[in-house]
Amino acid sequence: KMSGHDPNLFGGYKPYSQNPRDYFVPDNELPPLVHSGFNPSFIGTVSHEKGSGDTSEFEITYVRNMDVTHATRRTTHYGN
Repeated sequence: KMSGHDPNLFGGYKPYSQNPRDYFVPDNELPPLVHSGFNPSFIGTVSHEKGSGDTSEFEITYVRNMDVTHATRRTTHYGN
């Protein structure tokens, strides 16, 4: 099992595989919270003052962004 704090949480590495799926960690090796769909970035809080008659309008937009902050480029170099 992998830790939820592992920087390579979703990335596997099998350099000789022809199958792109081999570059991802299998679902059964993910931490239980991630495996069940938990994602801390989806948590939000909306609150108001108790007894306040004020109203507010707000819009919630759900989009998926790819975070490539910790992405790595793996290359193989064969010297002469």
